[in-house]
Amino acid sequence: MINVETPVSPEELLQAVEHLDSPAAAKLLEKADPAAAMGALRRMGAQAAGDILTLLPAPAKTAVTGALPAEVRAQWELNLTFPRGSVGRLMDPAWAVFPPETTARETIDALRDMVKKEFITYAYVADARKKLVGVVVMRDLLFAGPAKPLSEIMLKNPFSLKAAEPLMDAMREVLNRHFPVYPVTNPDGELIGAVRGGRLFEAQAIEISA
Repeated sequence: MINVETPVSPEELLQAVEHLDSPAAAKLLEKADPAAAMGALRRMGAQAAGDILTLLPAPAKTAVTGALPAEVRAQWELNLTFPRGSVGRLMDPAWAVFPPETTARETIDALRDMVKKEFITYAYVADARKKLVGVVVMRDLLFAGPAKPLSEIMLKNPFSLKAAEPLMDAMREVLNRHFPVYPVTNPDGELIGAVRGGRLFEAQAIEISA
C-alpha cells in the first residue's frame, strides 16, 4: 500500500490518485514532489489534470505547472478556454508539426529528438497560417526519398475534430475511423492540438456514467 505522506514516483502516484475524486487527488498531489505530480498528471490526461490543478493551492499549483514542459503548460491553459464535455478539454500538444516544404530527411532528423521525449504517432503538416493541410504516416515517411517534401508524402485534406465540438458528436464522427490519434482544429482550420482515440472513449464513458 502506498504511503501518501511520502513522495513517490509518477507511476506510483498515478496508481494512488486514479481511484480518487478530484478534491482527494489534489490533496495527495499537494504533498508530492512537483516533478512526480507533473508526471502523474500528464499520464492522467489533460482533462483530469486540469480538474485537479484548479483545486491545488496556489503555491502547489505554481510548483507543478512550473515542472511541466512549456508546450504542455500552454496547451492545458488553452484547453481550459473550451467548455466541459468538449473535445478541446482533452487536447495534448500536436508535437510533430512541419511546413509542407520540409523534406523527408529533415523531418526524420527532427523526429529523432522528439521521440526521445514524447510518444509520436503521426507528423502533421501546417501551412504558414498554421492551417492543417496534411498528415504523414510514419511508414510513408520512412520509405520516401530523402529529398521528397512532405507536401508529396502527406495525406491531403485530413480529417480533424473541432475543439468546441461536444464529445458525443465527436464520438459519432470517429465511430468508423479508429485512428490512434486525431488532430484538432479551430473554426479557421488551424491545428491547435491532438486527442488520442483511447482518451476520447474514456472521457465519453465518464460523461455517460456521471
